[in-house]
Amino acid sequence: MTALSAQQQRIYDEIARYQREEGYTPTLRVLGEAIGISQFTVNAHLKKIIDKGRARRINPRHIELS
Repeated sequence: MTALSAQQQRIYDEIARYQREEGYTPTLRVLGEAIGISQFTVNAHLKKIIDKGRARRINPRHIELS
């Protein structure tokens, strides 16, 4: 598995925290607000996280972390 950049790790950790606390995957907007970046930037990083094999999309709204 390829290592994540610092920003990608922050997004990964925020998804994990949100899923633990809320029981479902946060939206791109919620992620962006939590980290302080735009939802478009979150989406770009999320694609890289998926490409690196650390997560996968179950459907457009659900991410499964590895």
